[in-house]
Amino acid sequence: MALSINFIHLGTNSLVLDESTSIGVACRSFTSLVSVLAGGDPNMGLYYVLLSCWVKIFGDSEAAVRSLSAIFGAISVSVIYLLGRRMFGRTAGVIAGLLLASDTFVVQYAQTARSYALLLFLTLLSSYLLVVDLDRPSRRTKVAYLLASALAVCAHYFAVYVIIVHLGTVLAIRRALRREWLLVAIALLLLCTPEAIFAYRAGGASRLAWIQPPSWNDIYAVFVDFAGGSRLTLFALVAPRGIAQARRLLPCSVSKPRA
Repeated sequence: MALSINFIHLGTNSLVLDESTSIGVACRSFTSLVSVLAGGDPNMGLYYVLLSCWVKIFGDSEAAVRSLSAIFGAISVSVIYLLGRRMFGRTAGVIAGLLLASDTFVVQYAQTARSYALLLFLTLLSSYLLVVDLDRPSRRTKVAYLLASALAVCAHYFAVYVIIVHLGTVLAIRRALRREWLLVAIALLLLCTPEAIFAYRAGGASRLAWIQPPSWNDIYAVFVDFAGGSRLTLFALVAPRGIAQARRLLPCSVSKPRA
């Protein structure tokens, strides 16, 4: 179902500027591509490599270049189903899969020739492997988690935030980073060191200087996007939580003094 949704009107709209950048990088020669990944524009490096192989096989039409993201978006639905089932049962997994597959925000980026769908897939896979290992620790799942997390960072640097939450979760559950997880953290740091060097060579945060500080309206618009572009849906999601929190903070009744 998710794959069908992601492929609807996949090649209808023209490419936007960011998608043109992806294709421009992917269509470079191998030497030129390496120079970009090593310092020119290293973020999304893994996606550029995969897209470079993809366009050589399927071409560089709108539908062709976007189909890679569409596939990763569809696979992400399967991963979140496994994650939900592992944590809360089969029903929760099915609901999570349906919500992700039908989320217009997710579908939008699953139809975009950028690395966001790949990032979603790898962070979900990394999270699933973490849950599996916390349930049944093994060297195999730790190695798989390590690889998935490192690849997620190579897909987009924002994956670092997810990994920080993962390690915080392990610390909270186990009360300390035991030897095996400390080794995982060190190995992950070593694997991500080249990306950090490439990012530094590319100019680091200075490349983002053109981005204006977000206003409250910008932040609100992001949450509306998370709710599928519907303000009503956003209200329906937020209001019950706000009411529940208010009830916790306000006293339900005032006790009367005894005579």
